[in-house]
Amino acid sequence: MSKEMNKEMDENTALIKKLIYDPYQMSMEDLDVEPEGREYDACQYRLNGKSILSRTAKITPKKVGQFVTCWTRDEAGGTRPYAMTDQIDYYIIHMKSGDRLGQLVLPASVLLQQGIMASTESRGKRGFRVYPRWDHPQSRQAQRTQTWQLQYFQEVRDIPNPDTIRRLYADIIGS
Repeated sequence: MSKEMNKEMDENTALIKKLIYDPYQMSMEDLDVEPEGREYDACQYRLNGKSILSRTAKITPKKVGQFVTCWTRDEAGGTRPYAMTDQIDYYIIHMKSGDRLGQLVLPASVLLQQGIMASTESRGKRGFRVYPRWDHPQSRQAQRTQTWQLQYFQEVRDIPNPDTIRRLYADIIGS
């Protein structure tokens, strides 16, 4: 990765690179920072050849959990949800609260299954809520969402859990 690419990278992605990607020999290339998504640290890159969509979720003042966007521009300049035809392999979402940092590593197949990516069966979503382990949602819908999301979640500390990294990144590490 070039020094120029390092300068463009947001601090959460840079920390993930240092703590996870580099120690597990995951090669990060072709970083493309999305200017209109700066509020969400929006970028795309390749990780061991896999196409990654990356965002940082935002804490909202009135609801438990965090909000993240998941859209791109269509040919007419409007917004639309990402679709399987966009060839995104993973959507990696960073979540911060105080000194806690977590991430969701969501394969495209899960995004499709959950109705987040558009397909012939689903309109998809332009944004959705995420619930890190430290949040405690009260509504049943939010609790169900958190339950499936936690299968793809890891809290990132100084030394991330190697078993979790191998599980979440199995397809990428094995590439």
